[in-house]
Amino acid sequence: METKQIEKEASEILGEYFKVLSITDINHRPHQYMIGAGHVRWAVDHHSGMFDADVIRSYEKSGGHCEQRGCRVPYDEHTSGNKVMFLSCKKDVPQTIAQELLNKVVPIMEKNKIEGFVFAQSEEGFRIVKD
Repeated sequence: METKQIEKEASEILGEYFKVLSITDINHRPHQYMIGAGHVRWAVDHHSGMFDADVIRSYEKSGGHCEQRGCRVPYDEHTSGNKVMFLSCKKDVPQTIAQELLNKVVPIMEKNKIEGFVFAQSEEGFRIVKD
């Protein structure tokens, strides 16, 4: 399922109390793969401007590589250890309601291999509070 669709489904469940900020890969090893001008030229010259993982692999077969300084690790060896859902509270959320709502989202997360929640502080300082 596409990230935007997952965010939409989670927002429908959490909407009154939580804002879904993003679904993000974290813990990149060795780091995020860096795209450079050579990648873009390759895509334009050899793939009608289309750009995806297969184009990156094709570029690497021609001698291209990650543009991170000194990196020669192939694209497929740049990995992300975890995918998480970032949330913030729209208002103070009683603990029992938070637990109930977050548990309703767990099946969506399991289905899409999202490993956990990360809570970002809202500008207003809203949080999960004791009942």
